[in-house]
Amino acid sequence: MTERMCQECGLGLKVPGKKMPAAKKFCGPKCRMSFNNRRRDRGSEVYDLLMVMRFERDQAKDERLWSVICSQAAAYRDADKFARNGRKSWQSMEDALAAIPLYRSQAGDKR
Repeated sequence: MTERMCQECGLGLKVPGKKMPAAKKFCGPKCRMSFNNRRRDRGSEVYDLLMVMRFERDQAKDERLWSVICSQAAAYRDADKFARNGRKSWQSMEDALAAIPLYRSQAGDKR
């Protein structure tokens, strides 16, 4: 039996057999939805700042937006340490990039 931890609640995932599917990251729909809802909410908080940083650079520089975004990310991480026993609330870089169609086409869809 293969065992891995749920990315949301931290409980062990158990799958009979020798190999657990790579896609198995959550113990159930409730944990998957909770994980994704938190990412959605946090992402919406920084989306506008990122767009200003990219397309209104002078204003972003004046307001030191990169520092604001980094401070917000640190606050998210601190909240994870407190409420999630340090479990990450974000996907791996590989999974995040794989979800972006433009990146996949530029990378030659090697995934």
